Amino acid sequence: MGPQIYCLGAKLQNLELTGRLEAFQHYRKGGGALSFDEMLTIAEARYTERDLITINPDVEPFGINNSTNSPYVRIKGQQYYASIRDWWARNSYRLTVTTTEPKIRMALEFIRRQQLERIDAHPKYGPALREWRAQIDTVGIAAKPQVPPTWRITDLLVASYLPKDRMRVQIYLDDRARAYRKDQTDRRWVRHIHQEILARDPDAIIISNKADEYGITPNKAKGLNDYIGRKICYVMMFPSPDQYRDLVVENGVFGTSNCVKLHLLDEFDQIVGRTLGFRYRPGSEVIVIMPTRLWRQIGMTLLTESNYDPQVIAERPW
Repeated sequence: MGPQIYCLGAKLQNLELTGRLEAFQHYRKGGGALSFDEMLTIAEARYTERDLITINPDVEPFGINNSTNSPYVRIKGQQYYASIRDWWARNSYRLTVTTTEPKIRMALEFIRRQQLERIDAHPKYGPALREWRAQIDTVGIAAKPQVPPTWRITDLLVASYLPKDRMRVQIYLDDRARAYRKDQTDRRWVRHIHQEILARDPDAIIISNKADEYGITPNKAKGLNDYIGRKICYVMMFPSPDQYRDLVVENGVFGTSNCVKLHLLDEFDQIVGRTLGFRYRPGSEVIVIMPTRLWRQIGMTLLTESNYDPQVIAERPW
């Protein structure tokens, strides 16, 4: 969220509904594009100046040989408000979250550290905890004082006992895995890959960031069990400029420098897992098509951190 929208959201926080509507109508007359519901959501988020993030692509550079006009570079210096919500702290029940995604785990670990720091600095809970720790050191077991709940994180081992053929992913490098450009109408792009795959196999399952009428997007494929025992062609592309911007903002929120790579790793494992691993059946196969430049940037991450076994192949598999 940009600074101008933040200012309107801050004004709405202290107004009744009628006053909020009047302020919103004034905003729309000035050319604002957000809906009233979106503006209320911003007001309820209660951003402060501490939530202002200044984008710095140098923290996690992406793209190859970027010019100063590259969409991955020219966002430098843009400012957005972003903060961590705490809806879980307002629940009266015990909450369990299960995830296979490293980026989600990283975010929860960051939130847990913040929770522990706040408890330790609290005038009531901090001294009680320090006294408890001292008692443990001197007399052994002692009853832990009551403190606000925090996230507890348990890592379960990846199922390494599964046979290798259930985890193997074919990677084919194809530089046509890229978006259409209006200024280069004769340039081969991702749709040509989709058309070739379907010409060879009209029943092919295509998951692609540019799915159009030929398949579905990774977001729609998440969590599906429809492809068990099927062959999937997954076209993996560079993140869009807007997506890259949002991930760089996440780097600022979580004080890290790998949200882009973690996002791509999570997406890779999610899509591959639609038919491999625990979902493997006879006929299961995944072919990942990506541009060479993308492989240069995330190949090592996939080889070392994926739950699956990616292997680059030289021959076009369709």
